[in-house]
Amino acid sequence: MILGDVRAILQAGNIGWRVLENQIPASTSTVQVPDELVVLFAYQGGPPGHVKGMSAPVQRSPRFQVVCRSKSWPNAHAKAEQAYGLLAGYSGVVNETKYASIRALGEPFALPLDGDKARVAVNFEAVVT
Repeated sequence: MILGDVRAILQAGNIGWRVLENQIPASTSTVQVPDELVVLFAYQGGPPGHVKGMSAPVQRSPRFQVVCRSKSWPNAHAKAEQAYGLLAGYSGVVNETKYASIRALGEPFALPLDGDKARVAVNFEAVVT
């Protein structure tokens, strides 16, 4: 759910690169994988928010990572900054899910190389109500 919504936000903001969810196909795959790529990963989120007297949580806090990969470090970093700008502070409804806010958990940072490709990531937390 969250990754599909994040992909929609990035694509609506003209991210310009192919956006994948949860994996980069192996280089031995028959799938053509572009050098410039955005990959979204979900990971453990924060605790749910509860209101006294209600058993169901009133908000969830999923977390996700955006990884931008390119043969060029400046391109990977610029794309991560673009994703940061599109997502940090976002609020709205996507695919019938209400996002009270999406906040960056830090600045874009470098990851180890993927072969000969630079990777830059940024982590986010969403508040879903």
